[in-house]
Amino acid sequence: MKIGLCVIDMPASLGGGYVFRESLAQAALANPGRHTLDLVRARPRQPRYAESLGGSVGGAVARDGLASVLKPARLKSGLRQIAGRAKRFVAGRSVPGIDRELRSYVDWAIEQKLTWPNPDLMREFDEDISKKKFDLLWFNNIEPIHVGIPYIFNVFDLQHRLQPWFPEVSDKGQFRLREGSYAEALQRAAFVITSSEETRGQVGLFYGVPPDRIRVIPFPTPQPAVDAVASAETPKVSEADLRSKHGITGPYLFYPAQFWPHKNHINLLHGLKDLRDVHGLDFSMVFTGADHGNAAHVKAEARRLGLEHKVHFVGFVGYDEVAALYRHAFAMTYVTFFGPDNLPPLEAFALGCPVVLSDIPGIEKLYEDAVVPVNPRDGRSIADGVKKLVDDPAERERRVAKGRLIAERNSMSNYVVQMQALFDEFESVRRCWP
Repeated sequence: MKIGLCVIDMPASLGGGYVFRESLAQAALANPGRHTLDLVRARPRQPRYAESLGGSVGGAVARDGLASVLKPARLKSGLRQIAGRAKRFVAGRSVPGIDRELRSYVDWAIEQKLTWPNPDLMREFDEDISKKKFDLLWFNNIEPIHVGIPYIFNVFDLQHRLQPWFPEVSDKGQFRLREGSYAEALQRAAFVITSSEETRGQVGLFYGVPPDRIRVIPFPTPQPAVDAVASAETPKVSEADLRSKHGITGPYLFYPAQFWPHKNHINLLHGLKDLRDVHGLDFSMVFTGADHGNAAHVKAEARRLGLEHKVHFVGFVGYDEVAALYRHAFAMTYVTFFGPDNLPPLEAFALGCPVVLSDIPGIEKLYEDAVVPVNPRDGRSIADGVKKLVDDPAERERRVAKGRLIAERNSMSNYVVQMQALFDEFESVRRCWP
């Protein structure tokens, strides 16, 4: 079969999603098995409606051409009627009621699942796959679905259903956008791929996908971490360079996570305070990751807790520096509320860093006893988890050794082999039409 691996270009600052996509694409293209595999890239979508509506709606329409991204004629017609009234905008001041009316209309459009990416993107994407005449498409995250060709669909998580109170999965139309994407994409997929049994069950529960069409393939260890291990004898960033650059003193904990509320930096700070005040352990904390609107809140909490001199906000850094931070940390404290499907524990395993991890259902099957499970809602539990590693150095090393074995088992090549098995399985079905 001829298979199209479909990827939307995205910035490296988005973190795990970028690492997964790029590493997987490289590995799959290098080893397609019996099939022909070709990469299909699309440009990012235009700004989503709700994101464009932060200021004056009239200004947003003029700036971003909101009507142009609504493909169905019915939506265009409705927007034109409303936009016609917006001609009375003067010097950026809107007619009373226009903003509310247009916001309501866009919300309705999203609710009806009639929102579309940029038509130019869809046209470019459709033309590309039509010319190449693919038998099967492989989407490895939320992307436009070409329903005329069978496809495999990767699901990272369904947290908008499980924990909809987090703004990043519910606010500004996010819930509707996610729900609209998943509701159709999952039900039409030839196979749905999840990385854990927990997410597999959620796909069946929330969207009614038959169990035999949902397959579990655990996340692969990110290739940059594997490459960093291979070059461990000549690391590009030394511990001395790391500490000098960021002013890190003493033992430190590491948390590589974008600044989203669900990443739970706040309770981790309370855990850091309990390590100091309850256990008498003086740790520093290093946060990496891009700010998605929550960094100021986290910094304010660090000041309130008297930890501003112990917490280092280093921003988005290159992978050589990330690898060094893993190597020299006392532990990675990955206390996210979302999971169990996460990539950083595998990175930490590969690079020999102990892992303190949120006790989310499913982690025991994915990571066995290589991690220290903690309650992410409780700072004292997080502190106690770190103290376990302090009190028993031999147990810390045992967990590190176990983690390395898991990272090796979850290789990128093993992931690709399991995907090839799905291609082979579907081949006898696809041959039934031209």
